Amino acid sequence: MFDDFDDSARVWIFAADKTLSDEQTAEVFNRLADFLESWAAHGKALSASAQVFHNRFAVVCANEAQVQASGCSIDALFRAIKDIFADVGTSGSDASNIFYMQDEEVLSISRAAFKQLVDQGAVAGSTRVFDNSVTTLSALRGGWNRAYNDSWHAQLFGEL
Repeated sequence: MFDDFDDSARVWIFAADKTLSDEQTAEVFNRLADFLESWAAHGKALSASAQVFHNRFAVVCANEAQVQASGCSIDALFRAIKDIFADVGTSGSDASNIFYMQDEEVLSISRAAFKQLVDQGAVAGSTRVFDNSVTTLSALRGGWNRAYNDSWHAQLFGEL
């Protein structure tokens, strides 16, 4: 993933509030790629790329070694993804939601509802959970999607 980028590259993860169809996923990717072609900070082009994972997560990666993303450029990215999601019939998910895998599907629920699943034994130590707060490509590659017991989720909700 993002093979042309150094591990220190910055990432932003945008989660859709529902699983997208393959057609919606392709549209999100294409529109985001178009946006990134002209994405700039203080008039200087940013080196960036996007991928969509699990028909749910739009991930943007930027190499800030030459040009760092500015507050205005990041705001523009957030506006673009909001518009893109709206145009395909979805919106961004609540940032406080927990994302996890059940079989091959990515599910999203509130922290309180996830805690109930943990308490009921419906979540196993091996359940895959996502940490959408990662900010570097290294963290995305090494810890974005990991087993529950190896994640911050276990620290918050209790190890299994």
